[in-house]
Amino acid sequence: PALSVGTQARSFWQQDEPQAPLDRLRDMLDVYLETVKASGKEAISQFEASAVGKQ
Repeated sequence: PALSVGTQARSFWQQDEPQAPLDRLRDMLDVYLETVKASGKEAISQFEASAVGKQ
Protein backbone atom coordinates (compact mmCIF):
# COMPACT_ATOMS: atom_id res chain seq x y z
CA PRO A 1 0.00 0.00 0.00
CA ALA A 2 2.98 2.34 0.48
CA LEU A 3 3.89 2.22 -3.20
CA SER A 4 2.24 4.80 -5.40
CA VAL A 5 0.56 3.78 -8.64
CA GLY A 6 2.87 6.12 -10.53
CA THR A 7 5.94 4.24 -9.30
CA GLN A 8 4.44 0.90 -10.33
CA ALA A 9 3.47 2.22 -13.75
CA ARG A 10 6.92 3.71 -14.27
CA SER A 11 8.70 0.46 -13.39
CA PHE A 12 6.28 -1.46 -15.62
CA TRP A 13 7.07 0.68 -18.67
CA GLN A 14 10.80 0.57 -18.01
CA GLN A 15 10.85 -3.23 -18.26
CA ASP A 16 10.74 -2.91 -22.07
CA GLU A 17 14.00 -0.97 -22.32
CA PRO A 18 17.39 -1.73 -20.75
CA GLN A 19 17.80 0.33 -17.62
CA ALA A 20 21.05 1.92 -16.50
CA PRO A 21 22.26 0.67 -13.10
CA LEU A 22 22.19 4.24 -11.77
CA ASP A 23 18.56 4.69 -12.81
CA ARG A 24 17.62 1.38 -11.23
CA LEU A 25 19.41 2.40 -8.04
CA ARG A 26 17.57 5.73 -8.02
CA ASP A 27 14.22 3.98 -8.47
CA MET A 28 15.02 1.61 -5.62
CA LEU A 29 15.97 4.59 -3.46
CA ASP A 30 12.72 6.37 -4.35
CA VAL A 31 10.66 3.31 -3.39
CA TYR A 32 12.67 2.91 -0.19
CA LEU A 33 12.17 6.54 0.81
CA GLU A 34 8.44 6.34 0.07
CA THR A 35 8.18 3.22 2.23
CA VAL A 36 10.14 4.84 5.06
CA LYS A 37 7.99 7.97 4.91
CA ALA A 38 4.75 5.96 4.91
CA SER A 39 5.82 3.66 7.75
CA GLY A 40 7.19 6.66 9.64
CA LYS A 41 3.84 8.45 9.43
CA GLU A 42 2.10 5.27 10.54
CA ALA A 43 4.45 4.86 13.52
CA ILE A 44 3.99 8.51 14.50
CA SER A 45 0.21 8.28 14.33
CA GLN A 46 0.24 5.05 16.36
CA PHE A 47 2.53 6.67 18.93
CA GLU A 48 0.29 9.73 19.18
CA ALA A 49 -2.78 7.54 19.55
CA SER A 50 -1.18 5.50 22.35
CA ALA A 51 0.22 8.62 24.04
CA VAL A 52 -3.20 10.29 23.99
CA GLY A 53 -4.80 7.07 25.24
CA LYS A 54 -2.49 6.91 28.25
CA GLN A 55 -3.28 10.45 29.41
